Amino acid sequence: MFWILAFLLTAIPVGLIMLGIYYMNEHEKQPLWMLAISFVGGWGVFFLVRYISGLLNGRVYEMSSDSPFLTHNWEFFLIAFGMIAVVEELSKFIIANICSFRSKRFKYPYDGIAYAVFVSLGFAFIENFKYLYEQGMGVAISRALFTIPAHAAFGVVMGYYLGLSKVCKIKGMSKESLKMRYIAFFSPLLLHGLYDYICNFNIPQARYILIGYTVALYALAFYKMVKFNKLDINMYQKKGTYQKDDIVWDYKDELSEKADYIQNKLFEQREQGNWNVNNQNRTNQNLNMSMFSGGQQTQNFSANQSVNQNNTVSENNNYDQGANNN
Repeated sequence: MFWILAFLLTAIPVGLIMLGIYYMNEHEKQPLWMLAISFVGGWGVFFLVRYISGLLNGRVYEMSSDSPFLTHNWEFFLIAFGMIAVVEELSKFIIANICSFRSKRFKYPYDGIAYAVFVSLGFAFIENFKYLYEQGMGVAISRALFTIPAHAAFGVVMGYYLGLSKVCKIKGMSKESLKMRYIAFFSPLLLHGLYDYICNFNIPQARYILIGYTVALYALAFYKMVKFNKLDINMYQKKGTYQKDDIVWDYKDELSEKADYIQNKLFEQREQGNWNVNNQNRTNQNLNMSMFSGGQQTQNFSANQSVNQNNTVSENNNYDQGANNN
């Protein structure tokens, strides 16, 4: 009976979030087998987290307990940010990159959100069983309402920047792609560390702070999902086409701020390249024209000089003839 209730209280929130992520994409849905690989990859995150935590656990607690300056809140601050958030988000980041980032099926910005969320939910699915087994059914409701959706929200933030990174990579903008991947790791890390820290904050108002923070976190995740969904829909309705690796990208004016920045950088590079080519062509044309006109002027000068000499000779001959007649 315990395992049936544990499964239902874990599978229901996970399944509802997965359905919401999948059906919210109105443009081109991700292949189910890719989503399944990402979800199962999330199980691998759980075991990777346990392994890394086992290596770091004693050291972090040793550092925090030996310090005379750390109170309970500051001690858990170090644990929340220095161990829990780093280990879990790093593991998710690694698995998300292995499972989906290099795939040609990862073609649109929203794909990053879908794959990263499924990795996060795979991890939350297994982790929830662990906590229910260790702490009992008393934590089932709070984890279903807060912890599992929070992991999904961290996945949305990570996937948002992984999607931008993939856009930059396809466009050949390697520096921007690397920058977005760094943000894809550090942004959910900070959000996750703050969430764990608030959960164990030793003040009476901690519960209300947690509720407010969680609602803000859900709103942020929903906003980014809506933003990238619109971006995917609009990608076929804009001038200009970029094609690489059998993937065609089209651009639209009403893009997000980040996508606008990427689009403008691309267009500036193209325009700068065209300007340089046109400027060089214009310079060559002017040089050729100047050489051509210079040659014509030399020829005209020589011709005029010879005509003048002939006129002078004929005038002198006429003058001599006239003088002889006289």
